[in-house]
Amino acid sequence: MTLWRGPIHVVAFVGTDHHPFNRLVESVDAWFKSALETNLQITCMIQYGTSTRPETAQGSAYLDRAGIESQLGLADIIVSHGGPSTIVEVLRSGKIPMVMPRDPSFGEHVDGHQQRFAAHMAKRGLITPIRSAGDLLAAFDTAMDGSRPEVIADADFPAPADSAMRLAGLVEGLIRGRGSKGRNVSSR
Repeated sequence: MTLWRGPIHVVAFVGTDHHPFNRLVESVDAWFKSALETNLQITCMIQYGTSTRPETAQGSAYLDRAGIESQLGLADIIVSHGGPSTIVEVLRSGKIPMVMPRDPSFGEHVDGHQQRFAAHMAKRGLITPIRSAGDLLAAFDTAMDGSRPEVIADADFPAPADSAMRLAGLVEGLIRGRGSKGRNVSSR
């Protein structure tokens, strides 16, 4: 590990889903414990939701908006679940997250939407995809040696209100295209 100079702050988010995501919490916490054995000046905060509380890292079950923004501002390295909102918030902060999507086969979620979204964002080079604890360790090593960009220059994503207005317009257009019994009026 390490060409990094100065203090390092690592943040991990599991989100607010009611399913525990121990795989992410335990992987980040184990890495942090081993990192403390080096001469690095390092801190780690894990937002753990309903998962098991981290043993070594600082932890908070949930963070309010101000807490999330504060942690994003302090973070040098960010690990996130695969929720679209969290990923976009991290990108808006100008940082590239390591993303470990929840896996429904492990009981971490009800479907694979996080896996699909993470794959979509990885293809665009906007995240570092993490599928396993081994991937996470490799990504931490890469981040620590400075060979991976940690920030993006152009984090120009639409504001949530703009996205909501666009969605409302799309839904309204769909509704206008249907008759009173739900049939498509343009097909008559």
